[in-house]
Amino acid sequence: MAREIKAFMFWVTPVDHPASGARDAVVEYMKKPAAFEFSHGGHNYLAEELTWNSQRSILTGTVYRIRTSALPVAVNGTKTHALPLGKDEALGEPMCFAYWPDPGAAVVHYAHNGPRHSVMPALLSKMGYPNAIAVEPVIREDMLQQLQSKQYVQAVEFALSDPDGMQELRDMGGSVGHAIKMLKDLGGVNVRVEVTMGHTKGEGLVVNTAKTIARTLAKIGTTTADDHSPVRTVKVKASDGDDAPLEELDLLRAREPIFLTIDEQGRHLDRTDCQKKLSGALNERKDVFRRQAGNQG
Repeated sequence: MAREIKAFMFWVTPVDHPASGARDAVVEYMKKPAAFEFSHGGHNYLAEELTWNSQRSILTGTVYRIRTSALPVAVNGTKTHALPLGKDEALGEPMCFAYWPDPGAAVVHYAHNGPRHSVMPALLSKMGYPNAIAVEPVIREDMLQQLQSKQYVQAVEFALSDPDGMQELRDMGGSVGHAIKMLKDLGGVNVRVEVTMGHTKGEGLVVNTAKTIARTLAKIGTTTADDHSPVRTVKVKASDGDDAPLEELDLLRAREPIFLTIDEQGRHLDRTDCQKKLSGALNERKDVFRRQAGNQG
């Protein structure tokens, strides 16, 4: 049996540091590869089946969410020991990923309520990379070109559900944070926030690259405590110039899924086949990342 899945492309890039440092950390760790546990966002995870393809320079692996407390102590004769933390299937399917450290690109498949792409910085930190890492979904090239062609961005609109647990969005900027806090204090559950960059098109934020807007997309995968994504809308109102009409660009739809057919083992995906197909998909799309890295650099 086989199943069709969706995977997405992401930038997984060091902040203010060369991407080669992440590659060095991965290569060094993979000299003695081992499964490891790590924490992110109040949950515990297990990374295993890590494989480094030196020919492609691609790391593949699987990430499980695991229980936050150990199982009961097991007794074997007179020898007492704690059982290891267990993979909890009730918390969703594992995440499979393929990661190309240079220039910092990944193709990731994740289930609705399992580990998500947002765990990648914590995973790389555990592998030895010491600097901060940002995760940004890759925008379709046609949308990227549209963003780059705009002279002004007048407003960015977020539609949010459940503002609780929105610290990452609150940290994005004072105006966003103030709007969210005010609406939350008023008892808002489903809120719409429009951040105006300028009172007129001529006073809007000049767009020199699309990278700043692309960072907004990194928050789409942010989840609340009950694993629901709070971001329902990310739209940009932009124009080509003072006399040009405003256009609304829907960035939530700007990600292009990769459809792959993966073998199954019983009711679950064959993780080896999943990693193999993700690695192949990433390898085939290296030119896409190279072009966008050149455009955004």
